[in-house]
Amino acid sequence: RESGQRMTDRAALAELPDDVRALIEPHVELPVDKLQAISAIIAERREEAKKARAASGIEDLWTEAEEAYIGIDDANRAEFADKKWAKPMSQDGPLTTNKVGMNTERKSTAFMRMTARYVDAGAAKLIEILLPADDKAFSITETPLPELIKAKEDLSQVVSDDGTPLTRPARPEEIPQQPPGVPIGPSGGGSPPAPAPASAAAAAPAGAVQAGADGAPRVPLTVKDLAEENIQLARKKAKLAETRIYDWMVECRYTAELRKVIFDSARLGVGVVKGPFPKSSRGIAVNKAKDGGVDIKIKDKVQPAAKWLNPWNFFPDPGCGENIHDGDYCLERDYLAFRQLKKLKKLQGYIGKNIDKVLEEGPQNDSKNDSNSSPSKIDIDKARKSRFEVWYYYGMIKRDELDCIYQFAGTSLSKADVPADQQQVYVIVTMINTTIIRATINPLDSGEFPYHAMPWQRRPDSWAGIGIGEQLRMPQKTLNAGVRAMLNNAGKSAGSQIVLDFGAIVPSDGRWEITPDKIWYKKADSVGASVSDAFAMHE
Repeated sequence: RESGQRMTDRAALAELPDDVRALIEPHVELPVDKLQAISAIIAERREEAKKARAASGIEDLWTEAEEAYIGIDDANRAEFADKKWAKPMSQDGPLTTNKVGMNTERKSTAFMRMTARYVDAGAAKLIEILLPADDKAFSITETPLPELIKAKEDLSQVVSDDGTPLTRPARPEEIPQQPPGVPIGPSGGGSPPAPAPASAAAAAPAGAVQAGADGAPRVPLTVKDLAEENIQLARKKAKLAETRIYDWMVECRYTAELRKVIFDSARLGVGVVKGPFPKSSRGIAVNKAKDGGVDIKIKDKVQPAAKWLNPWNFFPDPGCGENIHDGDYCLERDYLAFRQLKKLKKLQGYIGKNIDKVLEEGPQNDSKNDSNSSPSKIDIDKARKSRFEVWYYYGMIKRDELDCIYQFAGTSLSKADVPADQQQVYVIVTMINTTIIRATINPLDSGEFPYHAMPWQRRPDSWAGIGIGEQLRMPQKTLNAGVRAMLNNAGKSAGSQIVLDFGAIVPSDGRWEITPDKIWYKKADSVGASVSDAFAMHE
């Protein structure tokens, strides 16, 4: 095609070699409508997941469980109005920030935190079992193959392809004990015997010691020897893999992250851990150079990691049932500041034009349509008004759709990344508002989601289980009601009833309140000679 002419048939590019395609693509018109259509599909799935989780009622149970752990209910909610530490982990906390006047009913608001005690005890016990101190919580061993187990009983000698019996060096315990100074041999004549012919070696019994060509003792190689060697090799590799995995877990602070997951599971009923996912890290080594100086080496590496994820920010496919991996997709929510989002433009793979578009639009966190809004939403919005709501979509899209996103990012999807005959691709799409800013291939070849949900107790047909907070709903309410009734009754019976004659006495400070060491004036024109007639206390 002539220079400056635009190609509109993008399907023809897929048939070209990668190097030719790379030269032509800069002159091809980008399909803006197609990218908007892809964004609309993912945005629709996002809203579907949010509405389905809200409709399931699980968010109301989480809110109630968080309040019970902190010690909040409708009777004492005003006491926590200004306590930011009491906010739950959701971005829309259940606590109100509206100031409420003094409790004029004079009723008890005591909250006996029984839920917190049982949640802490249950989580601590499970952490003690699953995460032992100074020890691994797992081990890797070789798989016991039936054919190798059976081969360990086979003492027949192994022969080569040409029928020659094979031998191996004898182990120290297999060499027969000889008197001092007497060499190995049938006659003990001081020199090893000559190698036996093949026919004699084939007839040698298992374990019979022979002299090799170099005089070293050898024994027949049996099927049992080969089976034991394979088992030992597999066992060694399993232990090496165990050490490698444990090192990765230590570097990403796996135990600290999993403690948070177990605590969420006990408190809310489900904990979510994200992993494995690729994480970049930098190592610095300082060595002494030969010339007396210092040699500094910096090495960047990518290795697997795992971390805790707030269940409030996780939205699985509504049709996943009890296992999130049975769904077609899942989404994770995060928040980025203006400065953080602007830095993404410099990274490879991000669509710079779309990031500029999002920065111009500003954060579009719709509190009216949020799935778990509450009275404290006003205060939460003030803290997040400058933060962008980022969504990470894990699922499948078509190959040409991924290719379209790659083109907007300034790259191309090659056949080496995804074969041309593969129509569906497992991807990770990053979206802000309703705009896609990045898409990449899922590093897990199986396409599995890097999320694992840990329910405390199974809830039928739901990925979110039943936690200790929910199990103690009725005992907690019963305990609060009983204690408050007792305190209310004690409050009513503790004080005296005071009778005053407004016409006979007057307070010195002008306030009709009972306070210690208060002075009262008796009116001169009052009827009655005694103060007790105008002022009396009755139990």
